[in-house]
Amino acid sequence: SQLLLSILFFAAGSLGTYSSSGHALKKLAEYQTYKNLWVELGIRFHETTYDHILDSVENTTITYREKLSYLDLPLSAKYYITDKKISPFVEAGVTFSYLTGALSTTTRKDLSDLVNRADLRNRFAFGYSGGAGAINKIKDIQLCLEVRYNFYPGNVNKDGTRYSDPVNVFKYYYIDDDFRVGNIQLNVGITYIISYNNQKVK
Repeated sequence: SQLLLSILFFAAGSLGTYSSSGHALKKLAEYQTYKNLWVELGIRFHETTYDHILDSVENTTITYREKLSYLDLPLSAKYYITDKKISPFVEAGVTFSYLTGALSTTTRKDLSDLVNRADLRNRFAFGYSGGAGAINKIKDIQLCLEVRYNFYPGNVNKDGTRYSDPVNVFKYYYIDDDFRVGNIQLNVGITYIISYNNQKVK
């Protein structure tokens, strides 16, 4: 398994100020296809929280926070540049994601509302990834350090739902921008090798 510490960003409109952060937990399996070329399939759960601050609305500040939870199936090709104790690698792949939850908390002075916004978000997402890193082999244990970039070209918000949340629209004057999600991840992992499949090289 690997623990992923992520730095994430959102591409969105200019109304207000966006900031975001997240974390993830991932399990994976690798299969050697040819020499130093491997295929990696994983399952990952990650959460992303972002804040949207609207200033000068009825002489007050409105803070909008939404937590998005996803279950991911990342598939990638990984090439190890060397086959030594410390092996750098590069990789590229795709990710299929399913939204498991979307909860928002909106606050203004002494008012606060929690809203389930899952119906306003696209349930499925498809993304691309690329990265580089290195592993340190210690017998059956591998220590991994990796930097990866993930990008989802589709919007998170569902078309035609911009005004479908009366609490946020009419009480807090918050309306969704069209926004996409991408993230830069710093991945730190420990992998235990369960079995080997040795092949003779002719």
